[in-house]
Order: sequence, then C-alpha cells, then structure tokens
Amino acid sequence: MAEVIVEVPLVDYIDFYEGREKVITNIHWRLSMVEGDFKGWSFGNIYIDISAVDAEEFMEFDDITLEDLKAWTIENLSEAGQMGDLVLGMQRMIDKQDVKYNRSIGLPGNI
Repeated sequence: MAEVIVEVPLVDYIDFYEGREKVITNIHWRLSMVEGDFKGWSFGNIYIDISAVDAEEFMEFDDITLEDLKAWTIENLSEAGQMGDLVLGMQRMIDKQDVKYNRSIGLPGNI
C-alpha cells in the first residue's frame, strides 16, 4: 500500500481569544496516496474547540510548524476512527483507475 501524504494548505484563526493572538480554530487538510500513475485523495477540516484547549498545551501561532499541523491532523483523524476509512477510500480510488480500458472525453451529439 502506498504512503499517505498529509498536506495542510491553510488554517482558520481568530485574531484574539482570552488574551492570545491568532488562535487556530480550524485545520484544513488533504490526504493523498500515489501508486505509479494513479492517485487517491481525500480532504476535509478539523474544527478545534478552543475553549477546551489547556493553557499549558497552547502554542503561539508563530511557533506552530507545518509538521505540528500534520501531526495534529493524523492524531485527530486516528482518534476519531476515520484514518482507516480514509486510507481505504483512497486505495479504492487508485484501484479503480488501474483498470485497463481506453478513456475518452466528449459530449453526446444531441447536447
């Protein structure tokens, strides 16, 4: 099975919350897997309940790395029991692309 690639193209944040600046409220993620010429993907977002974030665990916005965001994404999807289903779905996308037939594009003549 192919490696899962995690991307975090952007986050949503609020400017100020309880004396802190730029508090992340939403992580937008993309997962993908590639096997040869075929690719499977999934995307979504993770809402963060900022009222539940422990003050000791809070990280300043400018101290957060892309690796932190990727790790939080994997952790959240895994804890929610979604990671396995997402991987299975991406593998199915790859498998369906790996069918040997000619593909063409076009519209029916009456359109």
